[in-house]
Amino acid sequence: MKNKTKLKYIIPAVTALLILIAIAGFVNSPDISNYQTSDQYPAIRPDYSGVTIPPNIAPMNFNIEIQAEKYLVKAYCDSKDKIEINSSTPKIIFPAKTWHKLLKNNKGKTLNFDIYTKTKNSNWLKYKTIKNNIAADDIDPYLFYRKLHLHHFRSRENGPIKLVQQNLTNFKTRTIITNQDFHSGCVNCHSPLNHKTEKATIGIRSSLHGINTLYIQNNKVQKIGTKLGYNSWHPSGKIIAYSTNKIRRFFHSAKNEVRDAIDMDSMIGYYNTQTQKITPITELTNKKKLESYPMFSADGKYLYYCSTDLAWKDSKKLPPDKYDKVKYDLMRIPYDINKDIWGAPQPVLPVTQTQKSAMMPRTSPDGRWLVTCLANYGSFPAWLPSSDLYITDLKQAEETGKFNAEKLSINTNQSQSWHCFSSNSKWLAYSSKQQNGLFTRTYITYINEQGQARKSFVVPQKDPLFYDSHLETFSFPELSTQPMKISAEKLAAAVTNPSQIKVDLPVTMASPKKKSYPKSLIPYTESE
Repeated sequence: MKNKTKLKYIIPAVTALLILIAIAGFVNSPDISNYQTSDQYPAIRPDYSGVTIPPNIAPMNFNIEIQAEKYLVKAYCDSKDKIEINSSTPKIIFPAKTWHKLLKNNKGKTLNFDIYTKTKNSNWLKYKTIKNNIAADDIDPYLFYRKLHLHHFRSRENGPIKLVQQNLTNFKTRTIITNQDFHSGCVNCHSPLNHKTEKATIGIRSSLHGINTLYIQNNKVQKIGTKLGYNSWHPSGKIIAYSTNKIRRFFHSAKNEVRDAIDMDSMIGYYNTQTQKITPITELTNKKKLESYPMFSADGKYLYYCSTDLAWKDSKKLPPDKYDKVKYDLMRIPYDINKDIWGAPQPVLPVTQTQKSAMMPRTSPDGRWLVTCLANYGSFPAWLPSSDLYITDLKQAEETGKFNAEKLSINTNQSQSWHCFSSNSKWLAYSSKQQNGLFTRTYITYINEQGQARKSFVVPQKDPLFYDSHLETFSFPELSTQPMKISAEKLAAAVTNPSQIKVDLPVTMASPKKKSYPKSLIPYTESE
């Protein structure tokens, strides 16, 4: 009986060990001595070929898009470290430990994929080697993004809106908060300070609990009694510049992307985290202007933002006349935080120069680069296939006095938007619909010393075919060096708790006359 009991545990253990050994590629390799060669590159999905990857990225598993009976993959660099996978299926899953060792020992070198296939009654066929570059620079290990279902109208039945944290080194995900934690509503703009979660904000919209902002400081969370829409932290953490937008959605009858949005009204102010007061920026209170998308420079001496003339008198007509002619200038305004004084607005990328509408300026932490969305019109690039990412060399601009925008090579014929830099300024994460024009996915690209973007890649998932059947969009990526330390329970409790930091709104927007939020001013819920 004792021997049978031992066998009961030994046999499964041995089986599991053999499986692990097989996955790790330590089994005897098949005899491929008589292989033939192809002059074609093998098709793999996702397209992890010719890309520059972080040395700390999770295994970039892929599916070989070739019908065969057997598959052999060899991943190797200059060092002795290598991975060999012999598989009867086209799904190639790299062992995490060996993968990370291979990348760590070969920073700055080439990662090669040799792929062989074999069909019945034929020799092995070797395809041209896929070559990727392993960067010397790590990417921030944590990525925060919103997940929501693709739909046109918001309801509880449409599925939750979630703020998700993904560890880019090992596939692990965690839901930070979901709108179903507080009786539906919306979870939107999330913003960590200086790529850390010790201080952060999360926008909340709820018909039951109001329109608020969760203010996270270390392991505490408070509720600010107003919506800090598109926002940007001053690097000191003392103030948060934000825009309040009256965005309205409408639909086209015949387009690949039928959804569209227009900003009917907007303004920029700033919240002081110490005095807990909102203050207008006097220089940006012209009622004939619309201002949006504030973004502080790395040193906090400038606030970049987008501005255009209010082009319509009838704010009730949707869409307003000539909505597709509205184009935003990219501007900046000097700021002295010690004196709390703003300077005179300055043009950065005016429409007269770009012939495009500027949106979502984001500066790199090292102060070198500025990346901006430029589209044919409007202020909501996620639904504009013409939205592309352009880069500006701020160092060069300061030396020459001229700001130039260069189109990045990663752009496609679909929308590119919601971009962010890593803390070391080497990586850019952004949202794109390039996969199929419908679902937004997060892509990553390396920015070199010349401001050029290397071929981008979609964020890896454990299952290489994950994106084929996943019916949620990924948007608004934010990279962080830290995980979110506060629990989902604490965040949800703060939303439902009636206690909040009360603030006055001593500034009117472009058209409202009352010095308060109009009831119709509902912060937008979609950011696909």
